[in-house]
Amino acid sequence: MIIGEVFMYMKKINSFIVIGVLILLSGCLQPSLTTLVKEKSYGELERRVKNGESLDPKNNRYWSPLLIAANNGDIKMMKFLIKNGTNINFVHKSGTYPLYQFILYGYEKNDPQDSLEMVQWMVKHGANYKLVGYNNYTLIHISKDVALTKYLETLGLSVKSVTKNGATTLMGSLAYKQNGIESIDLQKYLIESCVDLNATAVFKGEKYTALDFAKEFHRHRALKLLKTSIQSPPKQCKNNGIIAPKVSFYQLQEAYNKENVIVNIEVEDQGFGVGDVELFVNGADTLGYEKSKIVKDSNTTKHIKQFHIKLQNGLNDIAAYAYDKTNKVKSELIRTQVVASYKVKKPELYALVIGIDEFEDTTLNLKYARDDAAFFGTTLYKRTKNMYSKVHIKYLKKKDETTRDSIVKALLSLRGISANDSFVFYVASHGVLIKKKFYIITSSVSKASISNVQKNGLSEDDLKNLFRRIPTANKLILIDACHAGGINKNISQKLAKRSLKKLNLTSITASSSQQVALEGYADGHGIFTYILTEALEGNADIDKNGVVQTMELVNYVTKMVPLEAKKYKHIQVPESFQSGQVFNVSLSRGFNGRVDMKPKYYNPKEIEKIKEFMKNNDLKSLKSFVENKEQSTEKIIAKYKKDESEIKKSSLVKAKSKKLDNKFKLAGIEIIANGDYIFLKIANKLKAHSGFVDPKGRNIIFFDFFSDKEFEKVKKELDTKNISNIYIASREGGWYRITLETKDFLEYEYEATKEWFLVKLKQSKEKK
Repeated sequence: MIIGEVFMYMKKINSFIVIGVLILLSGCLQPSLTTLVKEKSYGELERRVKNGESLDPKNNRYWSPLLIAANNGDIKMMKFLIKNGTNINFVHKSGTYPLYQFILYGYEKNDPQDSLEMVQWMVKHGANYKLVGYNNYTLIHISKDVALTKYLETLGLSVKSVTKNGATTLMGSLAYKQNGIESIDLQKYLIESCVDLNATAVFKGEKYTALDFAKEFHRHRALKLLKTSIQSPPKQCKNNGIIAPKVSFYQLQEAYNKENVIVNIEVEDQGFGVGDVELFVNGADTLGYEKSKIVKDSNTTKHIKQFHIKLQNGLNDIAAYAYDKTNKVKSELIRTQVVASYKVKKPELYALVIGIDEFEDTTLNLKYARDDAAFFGTTLYKRTKNMYSKVHIKYLKKKDETTRDSIVKALLSLRGISANDSFVFYVASHGVLIKKKFYIITSSVSKASISNVQKNGLSEDDLKNLFRRIPTANKLILIDACHAGGINKNISQKLAKRSLKKLNLTSITASSSQQVALEGYADGHGIFTYILTEALEGNADIDKNGVVQTMELVNYVTKMVPLEAKKYKHIQVPESFQSGQVFNVSLSRGFNGRVDMKPKYYNPKEIEKIKEFMKNNDLKSLKSFVENKEQSTEKIIAKYKKDESEIKKSSLVKAKSKKLDNKFKLAGIEIIANGDYIFLKIANKLKAHSGFVDPKGRNIIFFDFFSDKEFEKVKKELDTKNISNIYIASREGGWYRITLETKDFLEYEYEATKEWFLVKLKQSKEKK
């Protein structure tokens, strides 16, 4: 089976060339025009044209002289024939025409630039580039050259166009064998231009893809390229070629001294409009309850969106992304960390405790869910009242309190709590999986049917969206229900992925997604809740410091529930998810000491280490690891605060801080680029300065600095309007050289004090 017959139609129509063979009868007949074209007999051709002979055949069964010249790539002859009146758009019955034939066969017989110029010359002289050729292919389908393809695009032909039988330009670019080293430049260009890699074309009832074309014509490099591109398409080709806006932080500080701050996000339109812009603080979604507005239009494609957010005292993770105007294509997530350092009141605890015994469908009624909720809530209050300044526990136990709408309303009411507070969500009820998605059965479920549960239950998507709007990173999710294991992956893990340092939440479920949770066994309570209360009382306090943290809670519950269930000849294994922020949950019974309420930060690998230490009861390693991590965290916080303090100390920088655009470091020297000014922050004394004209006539000014024991803050303001380059070099021993290359020879003045080193450049009256 030959795919190439679609493009390699010359085999099919070679017979027409034979018709043009001269048969000389007794030497009385003249040679044919096609023969004269092949023999390049310009003089004879010109004589016969002057005698009124047409250069075109009488009907389209025969090849015209121009078609022959185009097929041979004879540019000189083609121009001669066209200038002498031949039909530049003559169409043979096979479907080919001169421009088509030249691109298909004659193009590669010349230097690529010469061939491209010939195509442009023909278009300029009236060649119809919109004609379709054999089998309805356009010129851009038979192009074998990137430059030619780009030129055809300027004429309005699209690389994404397909033929009537579904063939793409990518297929056309592969439908011939290459001599010598195989080039894949055109295939790369078409792939980067988002031509459909998986399109299917039909030839004689058989389906073919671009991969099939590459195999048929032994295009090995192209085949490898296609396979790679199909697995990992270019970024710009995802989402049907729609490009999301660019997002970046605008004038974001490294340190703040208060909880409520404003964060600006710069959004740049990439040609497809701007839709929603979402910002997350420690994994909490600010969209939907924090006011945001456009505060500045810098041009037609950029604007600044302003968010009023809450920062936790300590490290904070901030992330954002934006959508196109259809709200379907999302930009890449931008992430950063900032520090907030301010006086805080003792944090408060907010808990929503739900126990559902009664349902609209009475066959679903439970006996112990209310009791479990009361037991858990009471224990939580008892063990936290001396740790938090206030403990707010909201119980939802009655039938009218545990409807879907009531639970949603209760969760939404927590959107205004402090970023330093803690949040606990506990629910005891039925749980069910529908199409691999977990649902909590609320009291408003009137029928145990799929449609009713989907309408009146609380899905994992509902919970995820509600939890992410609570502006604290200290979240603990506890679900005592059957089949709830999927919560840990589908809610907790997805929420945590929004956060750079995984400062999000801890979740524990009574059983896996495939298991049933026992109700009313351990002293009339569910096994999961019974073990939870033991953990809160202090049994989970593995390091015996009097405080139960989220990591300890996870360790104890996942270890003890299976053992307790085994007593009742039942298999029940809780599942959990622990993100990077660990916080205090309760005080052990009898402990009355002081508690440090600052949360701890860990990355996923560190979390796994801690789990391993706890599992093996290796308290020595655990204590050492935690202490080292706390010191590391404090250093990070101190660095952020110091860097921000240094910026604020400079009155010049502070005066221009509203215009601060870029900040970066070279050779250990921090440079702040701000419009036409550059601030160099160097903690060294000035050693020397000089200026000279180099052999190339460039004016060079350089400043040397060195380090000693008594560091002084030397700050310089440079007017950079006439500076073409800035170079920075350093050597061992703390020696730095800042070199300024100016566009013209400039004189300069400087003033050195204990506080400043100010350089002013000025145009010299005469060049030296």
